[in-house]
Amino acid sequence: MRTADDRALEPSCGDGAFVSALVSRYREFGVAKLDDRVLGVERDAREAAKARAIAPYADIRPIDFFEVEPSSISSVDAVIGNPPYIRYHAFNGADRDRALARARDQGVELTRLASSWAHFVIHSAAFLKPEGRMALVLPAELLHTDYGQPVRQFLLRRFSSVLVIAFDRMIFRDAQVDADL
Repeated sequence: MRTADDRALEPSCGDGAFVSALVSRYREFGVAKLDDRVLGVERDAREAAKARAIAPYADIRPIDFFEVEPSSISSVDAVIGNPPYIRYHAFNGADRDRALARARDQGVELTRLASSWAHFVIHSAAFLKPEGRMALVLPAELLHTDYGQPVRQFLLRRFSSVLVIAFDRMIFRDAQVDADL
């Protein structure tokens, strides 16, 4: 967040780790009420309630992110988060179909082998202002899978600058995948 007026989206806010960071950042700017500044989306209503407890004035929605229409909210300045890494064999049925449709809405064709994080990246960008910024924790798959290629191409088309921070060792001890920022 660069200014007190910036608006942010966390598309998979879980129990609110990134929402908490946003609250802290807004406090640095002297902002206490987050009504129109923070939008969090979390499919699991129990986890969404935890995020809402951290930021009671934020707009935390207990809904599947792929059901949220970009036109239903005002564009945001920043998207931050750690989207779920659901592998293709568990990311199926109507959930995957909605996610694939959202990627197509942005002109990106993902294969049915793509993990859920790829769809989150593409759909998240649809909520940004033209000069908006995005910072997501993503798996190293972004850099070395075939299905990561359309995501990389999309990012390079959509943003004037793309920075990938890769690690030579696992930074999240309990994670089952390597992460990039």
